[in-house]
Amino acid sequence: MKRGLGLAFVMLAIVGGACVVWWNSVRDPSSDPAADRAAVSGSEAPSSAPPPTLASPRIERRERDEPEKVVDRRIRGQVLDAQSNPVGGAVVRELGVPSPAATATTDDEGRFVLVPTVMQSAGLIVSATGFGDTVLEAYSVRPELKIWLDRGWVISGTVRDSVSQKRLVAVPVRASPTR
Repeated sequence: MKRGLGLAFVMLAIVGGACVVWWNSVRDPSSDPAADRAAVSGSEAPSSAPPPTLASPRIERRERDEPEKVVDRRIRGQVLDAQSNPVGGAVVRELGVPSPAATATTDDEGRFVLVPTVMQSAGLIVSATGFGDTVLEAYSVRPELKIWLDRGWVISGTVRDSVSQKRLVAVPVRASPTR
């Protein structure tokens, strides 16, 4: 036990000595109380030089002259009908992202610019009055798109049990034209 305690004191003395050496290398000599006493007694003139500054970590950009590169994530495109006529007023919306999803509306030329909310969404859905919805899977979404819509209608609603009026889930629904 005595040997361990003696070893601890030796280590403490070494660390303390190292701290004293470090302190003497970084401290401002003008703040030394002995130097202040000498200046008061007139044996040494006080220094008018500014105190030395401590070195601070230096942070550098790797490429100083080159501006940071900004990734353009915008998706541009044009929505057209089957005859390649522009579809104005179509809504292009992100799929598979938390709400609110990014949306864009086409102009009279069918053009849109969409800024996605995330780097990679699950895809896009395009809706327009008089056309069926078109879904683009994520792998087919590119920075420049041409999207063709087919004429049709979207039917939406809730299927309910005729007696209990409870909502039914995963019920197939088929619509066909009447003549």
